[in-house]
Amino acid sequence: MKKILLLILVIAFNVKAQNVNIPDANFKAYLLNNSLINTDSNLLEISVVEANAFTGDILCNGLSISNLTGIEEFTGIQTLNCSDNPLINTFLDVSANTALNRLTSHNSQLTAIDISTNTALEYLDLHGNDLRNIDISTNIILKNIDLDNNNLTSINVSNNIALTALSLANAYQLGSINVSSNINLEYLNVYNTGLTSLDISANIGLLSLQCSLNQLTTVDVSTNVLLDWFTCFGNQLTSLDISDNSILRVLDVSGNQLTSLDVSDNPILGLLDVSENQLTSLDVSVNTVLVTLHCDFNQLASLDLSNNIYLSRVILNDNQLTSLNVVNGFNQDILDFRITNNPNLLCVQVDNPTYSNNSLIWSLKDSQTYYSLTCNPSPCIVTIPDANFKSYLVSNSLINTNGDTEIQCSEAAAFTGEIICPNNNISDLTGIEAFIKIRVLNCSGNLLNNLDVSFNTDLENLNCWSNLLGVLDTSNNVNLRILNCGKNQLSNLNLLANLNLEKISCNENQLTSIDISGNTDLEYLNCKLNQLTTLDVSNNIVLDFLSCSNNQIEDLDVSFNVDLRYFRSSNNNLKNLNIANTSNTNIYSFDIRNNSNLTCVQVDPSTITSTNSIWLNKDSQHTYSSIACPVIPLASLRLSVLKNITVYPNPVQEILYFETAEVEISKIEILDFSGNVLIKTVNIKEGIAVSALKSGVYSVKIYSEGDFIIEHLIKE
Repeated sequence: MKKILLLILVIAFNVKAQNVNIPDANFKAYLLNNSLINTDSNLLEISVVEANAFTGDILCNGLSISNLTGIEEFTGIQTLNCSDNPLINTFLDVSANTALNRLTSHNSQLTAIDISTNTALEYLDLHGNDLRNIDISTNIILKNIDLDNNNLTSINVSNNIALTALSLANAYQLGSINVSSNINLEYLNVYNTGLTSLDISANIGLLSLQCSLNQLTTVDVSTNVLLDWFTCFGNQLTSLDISDNSILRVLDVSGNQLTSLDVSDNPILGLLDVSENQLTSLDVSVNTVLVTLHCDFNQLASLDLSNNIYLSRVILNDNQLTSLNVVNGFNQDILDFRITNNPNLLCVQVDNPTYSNNSLIWSLKDSQTYYSLTCNPSPCIVTIPDANFKSYLVSNSLINTNGDTEIQCSEAAAFTGEIICPNNNISDLTGIEAFIKIRVLNCSGNLLNNLDVSFNTDLENLNCWSNLLGVLDTSNNVNLRILNCGKNQLSNLNLLANLNLEKISCNENQLTSIDISGNTDLEYLNCKLNQLTTLDVSNNIVLDFLSCSNNQIEDLDVSFNVDLRYFRSSNNNLKNLNIANTSNTNIYSFDIRNNSNLTCVQVDPSTITSTNSIWLNKDSQHTYSSIACPVIPLASLRLSVLKNITVYPNPVQEILYFETAEVEISKIEILDFSGNVLIKTVNIKEGIAVSALKSGVYSVKIYSEGDFIIEHLIKE
């Protein structure tokens, strides 16, 4: 009986000993579920026999495996990929896997590995670990090594003569590397490895070299005649000879100290990045298949791109350009074009100036730079057709610094002072667009019927009072603080872009409405002698001066304007007026005469007993009340109903919709800044297509039974 029990125990022990020890449940589940490994379909164990017999691939990457114990029994596997697993045992033991041909274990937290017995390895990828060193001296048939993003301080590849690809990017303090024995090397990546020198003269078959972000002062590629891809940005190169690299397609040497670069022997160059160097000239006339050109942050004075017909991306910001020719016949194929911060660049030759001027892609330029079919090599002269305006400018020594009879574009672009030319009988202010840096323009008391200040983006004070203007566009003048456009012929004034306005004088025009809800810094408003029917100043809480006399306003509430000191609203159609702003005692000028329909005015309690004579500027039927006055129905009450109409979406891209439950919309008009009707329709049920409109700000005029309101619309 004892012999039988002993025999059973021995058999049980032997059966247990024939199974592979796999403590990690995720790794074991992967092996059990692989029918090529688990040939007996045992749902619990992998036998040693099964493991030894398997000669395929183990691909267990990304399975949250923390322990790879058991891999040692798979002695015949060809490929192991255990990448992206949080291995707790940071030493990977593959010493028994002598048949391994490919080993991949990137992002596995490895700090050490021994592959000395894996002499059959041809492919090794261990990037994204924490390896300090690695011995690959016995792996003489290795062809591809990827050790990117480790902490290597040294590596010896002298025995790996079969090597074709070596990647050591972000190996940090590597210092140096000797690849003289690797004569079959085709791909070398030593990006950000701390190299101070690099000798690749023996690697005559090299196709791709990436050596960026190191401390290299020189790189000799004269023997690498097959080089196709060369990136070496962020080093300390002062010179570079690529005359022997005739089939080079990609070259990035940005962020170095190059003062010159000859690319005349590189005819198939498709990408050239020489930004952040010290180049004063660059000839790309031979590089006829060039697609991408980065030359920003250099000192280029001129550049001719007329031979580069395949250009798609051109970056030339921050140079010293005075001449640029982009007439290559295919300007419409350029998808990215930037030439900002070239203060001396006035004219750029292009295929079609109209196309370039209207394309957002070509808009990244300085305001003094313009596009033309031909550029006059002589100094650019500002066109000033009005003799009186020209006389003023030429006689100003601060503007006409060379004292000649013309204003050069450079003189205008450099001028940062004030242009003060009132009462000079000027009828045309053409030329003002060249003065891009002025902050003050006073052209009042002239004969102007047109004024373009769209290029004067630094303008803070604009006085065009007493002219013949029918349109005024200030949408580009976002810095404007003071605007005096009174005594003109304006029927519309859009101030949506002028959020910094502190003072507005728009009196004596033909305005029917004015929206100042966004001008929260407004202190002064003179809008008298217009055709306003409504005026909302509830958002202008710092308003100090308000003159709105001689309009058709029926309802006015200034109770929110606690800083108000000057208030005049005579000669209107007032029916309701509330001036109870808690600061009536601060008002020093007050006039509400000639408002025959007004009987009750709500004021502060202290105003009732005030004996100040300014409160006598009223009609005899006007009475002051410290409590709310009865609200008188307005003739234009329908306008308040119209204001409940919802216009959406705003901003809009494709379709504009209208929603109202109280009134029926009879007509819709969409107008530009000039008052031109761009879209007009009576059918709004399916919305209005606005995709054809350019990006910008427009007015939407909504009609109903003879009344209308105007809403502002932003088109994206």
